[in-house]
Amino acid sequence: LPVRYRSHVFYFEICRFYEILYSVAGTRRDKILVSTYSYLRIFTKISFLYATTLRYFTIGFLFSPYLLTVLLLFNFTFREVGTTSASMVSSICLGVISTELLLFVSFFWGAYTSILSPSFVTDTTLVSPTEGLVSISNRGLIVTITFLLSTASVIMGYGILTSEKAISLNIQRGFLTLVLIALSFTSIQVCEYLGLAIYINDGVLGTYLLWITGLHFSHVLVGAILLFFTFWRGSLQYNPHNNINTYTSSSIMVLPQLESYTLLYWHFVEAIWLVIHFTFYSLYPV
Repeated sequence: LPVRYRSHVFYFEICRFYEILYSVAGTRRDKILVSTYSYLRIFTKISFLYATTLRYFTIGFLFSPYLLTVLLLFNFTFREVGTTSASMVSSICLGVISTELLLFVSFFWGAYTSILSPSFVTDTTLVSPTEGLVSISNRGLIVTITFLLSTASVIMGYGILTSEKAISLNIQRGFLTLVLIALSFTSIQVCEYLGLAIYINDGVLGTYLLWITGLHFSHVLVGAILLFFTFWRGSLQYNPHNNINTYTSSSIMVLPQLESYTLLYWHFVEAIWLVIHFTFYSLYPV
């Protein structure tokens, strides 16, 4: 068989695999063995087809058996959310924040090593850096980003304080404001990228700058997702017609603990941005 037709054959075999899975649900036990053998025979060719990750972009992840595994993983994970203990939730949240902190520390370590000890690097842009990482007109964007992150942390802390004491009933509006602040941060961050006077291939300084700010940008997006879920849970948990916390049957038991960890996560993101501001924007003024 010519090489150019093999991908089409594998495509039809993958379709046959999904037909087997669909037929197994309504067949007897004696036919399941035949279906399982066909699955194993096809799975060897699928494994050969997906020997590299680039294969996912040739045919698509939609026709891969790993999609079923991912869907089952999400299904079982969210099913166990309501029965997870508080200690496990706290361990997972603190573990994620600690590992991300160590990741940023490693990158900042490399950045300060390259900046303060340029003799270890052969790049000449570290000895004589550029005239500024950003232009004068874009300096206000960086200050605006810092103000937005600080405002988000303050509003988050105030919202959690009022929700614990049942003082305010407009907690959903506060969390919605936080989501809008996170979206504003993303748009301003894109404008800040467009105004940079340095590129990722200009040297070690540009590589560290764009890599760390991009990693921080992804963490802000994760924080926005956490804020959205907190806002969604608040609309189910708090009754707007009285001053009492009423837990409905649709609210998840463990998610009330997520508010404090979301606040801790946003403080972490804010602290990382302050270090980024000092390292890459204050040490090299325009």
